[in-house]
This record gives sequence, structure tokens and C-alpha cells, in this order.
Amino acid sequence: MIKYTLLILVLILMGCSQKAELTESYKDDVYYEIWVKSFADSDSDDDDIGDLKGIIARLDYLNDGDPSTKTDLGVTGIKISPFVECGLKTADPNANMHGYDATDFYKVNSLFGNEEDVKTLIAEAHKRGMKVLFDYVPNHTSDEHAWFIASRDKIEKRDWYVWDDNPDPKWGFAWGGGNWQDVWFPYEDSYYYSAFIFEGMPDLNFKNQEVRDEIIKVAKYWMDMGFDGLRVDAARYLIEEGPGKGADTKASHDYYKEIRKVLDDYPGENIMVAESWTSAEKIKGYYGNGDDEFQLAFDFPFVGAVVHGLRYGDASILNRHFTYLEEHYPGSKRTATFLSNHDAAASRPYSTYKGDLRKVVSAAALNILAGGVPFIYYGNEIGLEGELKGGSHQDFELRRHFNWNAMKKQSADPNSVLSWYRYLIQARNMVTSLKRGDMSVVSLQDSTIFGMIKKDKEETSLLLFNLSDTQKNVVITRDMIPSFANRAIVLGDPEIKRTGDNLSVNNIPGYGFTFIVFGKSYPNVKGFPENLSGGAKPLEFSGFRYDNMYLRGTMNDYGSNLSMKNTEDNKWIINVKLEPGEYKYRYEISGEKDYDINYGDDDLNGLCDLDGKDMTFVADVAGTYNFIFDFESKEYKVELVK
Repeated sequence: MIKYTLLILVLILMGCSQKAELTESYKDDVYYEIWVKSFADSDSDDDDIGDLKGIIARLDYLNDGDPSTKTDLGVTGIKISPFVECGLKTADPNANMHGYDATDFYKVNSLFGNEEDVKTLIAEAHKRGMKVLFDYVPNHTSDEHAWFIASRDKIEKRDWYVWDDNPDPKWGFAWGGGNWQDVWFPYEDSYYYSAFIFEGMPDLNFKNQEVRDEIIKVAKYWMDMGFDGLRVDAARYLIEEGPGKGADTKASHDYYKEIRKVLDDYPGENIMVAESWTSAEKIKGYYGNGDDEFQLAFDFPFVGAVVHGLRYGDASILNRHFTYLEEHYPGSKRTATFLSNHDAAASRPYSTYKGDLRKVVSAAALNILAGGVPFIYYGNEIGLEGELKGGSHQDFELRRHFNWNAMKKQSADPNSVLSWYRYLIQARNMVTSLKRGDMSVVSLQDSTIFGMIKKDKEETSLLLFNLSDTQKNVVITRDMIPSFANRAIVLGDPEIKRTGDNLSVNNIPGYGFTFIVFGKSYPNVKGFPENLSGGAKPLEFSGFRYDNMYLRGTMNDYGSNLSMKNTEDNKWIINVKLEPGEYKYRYEISGEKDYDINYGDDDLNGLCDLDGKDMTFVADVAGTYNFIFDFESKEYKVELVK
């Protein structure tokens, strides 16, 4: 009997060991973050709003499921933004419908699709070898949610939200500053708590067991459909414990451990990613003991370290940050690195670096190669513009429509930003030590060079980033790399010279980088970045479906006979025969019905404005003139056809 008991115990321990090993596979992944509303419209509803079917139709762009092809991005997972019914729901493609204000946790936003679309998306992603994470928003609901309406009207569920007849005046923002009136909002004879400065998103009361059970039920509902994990929104602010105790509380951590147990009960790997926008020291707490809370947490300090490094040519903050992770994070945990997201963490890289594509690609390399588990925000891989300019809705600038015309153009260019994202992901996917190796920062005398080593039992990866705008040489010593033998240059084409116990890696160009593996042979994916191309403006819509565009002006008495043709890159063109003279004109839109919308120029400066004034053109000679209107940039020009 004892023998059989011991056998059962051994089998149980083997099963536990196997599960623990399985959950480490997240280190191999590269995730792509999709803002559903702006990524891709399936065109089945003619509303210019991205939807789930649109994502499904574009999955091959992300990963076509064939490792031998190089035309897809090569990511191994996607994370989709909130897709449930929400309070700010609107059919306006230019409105800030963010979805973090749920009115029904169990129902898909009808503008995005339905449950069958969710199931199809997951199934099709899995066919291509991609995991799918969903955005889990447990902290609050919309004030239009049925739960809150019942609570505020004292019908039922009163204690499902946080109410107080006399809030303590010591309350303020959970992240510091503010006053009690910023987070407590009046309704009749009482006040309800909302951590996010907005009365429309009241906090749920997690001191109520019914709420705790219901929100776990929400997680199970979507996990049952086949999702591979979730991102927890606003993880720091779930359970407040009084004034000055609204963030990072023990009660919040305890609840996340409950959710982790729920996910661990599902087969396969299911991960939790924390959105905890704070310091590395505080983010560390969201990993628990290393195995009982989040597997990943978004690395907000990394964002600033990259910007500082490339803006000032200074590796010190990158060195300090990664050294802290190496020394203090539990076990071999990795952070979820990123360059920008849907929130005001940073402008998109193209805008941050003012269109300097060398820096854009170098930042991407830091994220994908040097970071932990990289997350790529949709559009950054084509250099989509998006700049934070201040104001209460500045984050909307980071949520604009993906430019598929620019993607197509860059896909055919081996030196484009998009192509470089493909090279970087290909290199990461190929080299094991880059994903699984123990990480250490290389101590170098030149403060403009950031160096990192990732090492496993079979190989050592060396990463060198030149953060300056001048060519650099770097000396690597034997104490950094145990053996210089059997080296492979995976990215870059530096000149390498060995002198005794030193290895010189020479001619790294300004804002260039190189990736060298010692101990195993790998092919060279690409040399140094050069002749870079890229950058894209977000597609813009005006709340209408543009099926036709017309040139109207004094050349045709503002009639409708000058119908323009649309090219693949979304330029509208028409050839018109003109006699010498001055002409007034504008561009007008028509679709299933006529729209009272025109593009003119209020300042006559070459950029069209919606509902602007007539533009002026002078034909010096008689001939055929080509009128060209770029719908994406709103730029226009008139050319004499030779």
C-alpha cells in the first residue's frame, strides 16, 4: 500500500513539474496589440469601424502559419482591446470608443461582431500558431451598467459599488495628488467612488464576495471560449483600503492570486499580464513569489529608458533598469516590454523620434531583442504617426486607424520599417538564448553603447546598441564572453577582430546595432539598417462611406461630371482639359447618398481642411491637367500632363 501511495505521489509531483515547465513557454512569444476599432474593418457593414472579422481577415499579415515564409510579421500572439458592450459606444469612426466602460461583460459590442466571431478569431489564430489574450477590466463598470443603475437606485446590489455618505476629505488620486472630489461623485444623498477622474466608470466593491465571484465568472466565461490568457487593466487600483491606500494593496494581490489559480486550472498555458503603471520596484510585486500571481507585467520604466537612450545618446538608464531586473526580479522572470500603447505612456516611436527611422528601428530592436517578452502596438511596425499633445483626450491620437496602403508599400521594400520588424522577429524566434537565456548587462566604458548578454547552456547572445549618431567600435573581453569560438553574426555586419583575450566589434553605425551568437551557428538575417523607408499617417474617416470623389469648381460650374478615380494607395486622380486662366475648385465626397462634405483650403497652404474654402489654381497654358488628392494626408497638387 505504501509503495502505491509513493507512486501516486511521484506521478502527482511529475504532473506539477510539467505544468510549471509549460508555463515558462510565454518567454518565447512576441505579442501584437490590436486596437479593435482601428485595426481593420471587414467591410461587411460599411461603417469604417474595425471589427473582429476584420482582424480575422488580416491574420495572415501577422502570422500565416508557415514558418518557411518571410512575408508575415511572425508574431506568436495577439492581445485585443476591450470588445464588450460599453457606455461610450458610437458608430462614429473618429470617436474615442475605448471600451473600458463595460455595460455588459458577457456581450460582444455589436459594432465589433458577435460571440461566433470571437470563437472564429481564436480558432483561426490557433491554426496559425498564435495565442490570443483579451483585455480584462475588473476594476469598474460604466455608470450605464445595469448593476450600477440598480445600485444607485437602491433597488439591489447597493454594496456592489463603493458608496459613502461622507467621504473622508483625505482621499485623492490613487497614484497621488488630487482631492476627494476628484474620486468621489455625488448621486442623490450619497457619493460613489471612481478611481479614474471620470464619473462614468464607478469602481466595483471587491470587499463584497458576490462581486469577487462575479468578476471571476467573467474571466471564466471568456476563457471557456478558448482564450490563452488576459491582460488585467488598471491592476494597481483594484481594491482600495482608504485614503492614501488606493494602489498596490495586499488585498488586490490576494485577489489576483485567486484569478491565477482559475487560469491554472485550464489546460495548456494561460498567462496573466499586469498593467501596473509604476516603478520597477513596485511592478516587481505583481509577480508574487514567481509562480502564484502574474507571469508578466508591462515594463513602463523600459519605455522611458529607451526614449532617454536614443534621445540623448546615453545608456545609463537602460543599464540601471536592466541591472535592477537582473538582481531583484523573482527567478528568471521577464517583463512585458513595449514602446507605446493605447494610453499616454509615450507617443508612437515615429512621432517620438521626429521621423528619424534609424531611431525608430533601433527602438524596435531594443524592444524585440533586448527586452523580455515584447509587445508591439499595432501600427508601430509601419511607423504610424501618433503624438501626445496634452489634453483630456490625447490618448485618442494613439488609437487612430491602421494604414493598410502604407503596409502594402512597405511590404515590398526590404529596407522599410516593416521589413525590419520582420527581420527582428525572425532573429528572435530563431535564437533560443535570446528568449530563454540568463540576462546580464555588459559594463562598457563608452556611455553611448548599451550592451547585453543572454546566455544558456549551449550559446551566448551578445547585443550591442549604438545610441549615438556616430560610428563606434566596441571591445569585448573574455570575462564577458567565455569563448569567442564558433560565432555567428545574426544581425548587422560589423568588422570583427580578435586580439588575445579581446574581441573588437567595429564600425557599428550611428543608431545601429548588432546581434552576435557564440557557441552555435546561425544564418545572417540582415546587415546594418540603411536606406530606411517608412512612416505612415493614420487613415482618416469623416463618419461617411466614401465611394466616390468629385472635382467641382469653376471649370465645370460645380457640376458632378468630373468623377475622380481612386488608386491603390488611396489617391484620387482626374485629368481635366483647361484653357489658360484662374480656376476655383474643391473636392467633394459622395457615397450611397450625397454628402455635404468638401475638402478645400482655409489657408491656401497646400493642406486641405474638411469643409474648407475653395482653392485657387492658375493654368498658365492650355492643356490637360492632372488633379491629385491624397485622401490619407489631405495633400493635393495639380500637374500639367506632358
